[in-house]
Parts: sequence; C-alpha cells; structure tokens
Amino acid sequence: MPPLFGPDRECWEGIAEVERLRFAWRPERVRLLLFAESHVWTPPEEAALRVRQPDGTETGFVRFVYCLGYGDNELVDGIVAKNRGTPQFWRLFHDVLDGPETPREFPQVAGMTKRERQRVGKLVLLHRLRAAGIWLVDASIVALSRGRERVSAREYGAALKASWCHHIGDVVSKARPDGVLVIGKGVYRACEGRLREALGAETPLDVIPQPNGCRAPGRLLESRARSAAFARKILGLPAASV
Repeated sequence: MPPLFGPDRECWEGIAEVERLRFAWRPERVRLLLFAESHVWTPPEEAALRVRQPDGTETGFVRFVYCLGYGDNELVDGIVAKNRGTPQFWRLFHDVLDGPETPREFPQVAGMTKRERQRVGKLVLLHRLRAAGIWLVDASIVALSRGRERVSAREYGAALKASWCHHIGDVVSKARPDGVLVIGKGVYRACEGRLREALGAETPLDVIPQPNGCRAPGRLLESRARSAAFARKILGLPAASV
C-alpha cells in the first residue's frame, strides 16, 4: 500500500475499526453491494475515542458512515473537530430501502428530543439495511481523502489496486451479491473490470455519481431515482409508482 498524505499516514487502529464496523453490519446474505470509494482519514487521537450508540453498544470512532459518532459529538467521549458526518450517505441508505419519494421518518417515542429520535432512526436504518441484504464495501481499505485534501491520481490507482489484491477482492468474491451499485464514476472506471471478473458478467452492475458531487438539483434527483430503481430491481421489489 503506498504511503498517503506523507508522514501523516492513517493509523492502523482507525483502519481496523472501519473494517470491524463494516463486518458488524454485514448481512447474512448480501443481495445488494454498495461499492464506494473509502472512508475519510481519521487521525490517531480521534481513533482512540469511544462511541456509545443509542442501544448502549460501544464502538471506536472513525470517520465512516457505519460509525454513529461520525457527525454526532454527543455520542463521542471527546471532542472531534469538524465532525459533520456524511448526510449524503444516510440519504443514499434511505433511498435504496424506501426510495426518494418516501420521506424519512424517525421513531416517535415519548420524552425523546428530535435529536435523540434521529439517532435511534439511524440505528434502525442500519438494522433494516442488514436485514434487507444491503452492505457497504469500500474499494480502498485506506482513506483517500483528508478534509478537502485528495490523493493524486497515481496514488488513487495504486491504493485501489493494492486494496483489491490484498483484501477487497476476497471480500467481494465471498459476498457474492446479486447486484452491485458502484458509488462514484472514478471507482467504476478503476474497478469495473475487477468486479466483473470476480462476480461474472451476469451480475448486474450500475453506477451513480458520488453523492456529494451532485450539486445540480436535477442531477441529484436523477441519481437518487436511479439508485432506488436499481435497488428495487435487485431486491425484487415493485417499481415506484409515478
């Protein structure tokens, strides 16, 4: 694996926690694989923090959507600067399950604040994703972005190649999904051939732009509708009513 971000390479503890969380939410049978780019670089001092989920389960902290402390400092036993989370991926999770035409709903529990209901709603959504057979896997085992800083094109290609050869290829092959939705056209260009070789040409593949790259409202709506339609096809659900 090439050293990324100079001497500030990502700590092993953060990388390991990302994979631990990913496999904690792996469905027994993977039906739809969401194949994304990578989590966000997590410094060692943040990776040492602990997160308490709404159900009392404790995890480590990483800048990764499966970590409920990412975007919610009140769940973390320390301060995480610029902890904005990744609302775009929570929206994608909702879309592949319920479709963009369905408003997101949070549990109505007496005595809970809106923020508390949102936290519980996220946890419920993760359980529903796992039960439906939907799983998120990243093409790179190391972070390819740190804030607004991105790796070079050469480093990007090398990281994805090394990740596939040493870990991700085996993860995808063993998952044997019914279909793959690739998130990000750069990921698709780099990994389409590897995915087809591992899963066979008959396994349906589709691609949508990175969720945070769809800034034009029309393009965002199109991407959301496409991801929902592909998910319904793979999961055998009826098409959305027009």
